[in-house]
Amino acid sequence: MALWRQHKPGMIAFELRDGHYQEAAHVTGGESFAAIRPFPVQVVPSRLVAGLLPG
Repeated sequence: MALWRQHKPGMIAFELRDGHYQEAAHVTGGESFAAIRPFPVQVVPSRLVAGLLPG
């Protein structure tokens, strides 16, 4: 038996806090993450892989 499990594209962002890296955000699919350091950027995982994944 074969099972096909589709995964949502995702991203985990880390920030350096008090000398240790800690998770700052975890987004998947169409969720958006906006960072301000080191420069302003907005990331939507599904847009990063648009056209690359089947279905």
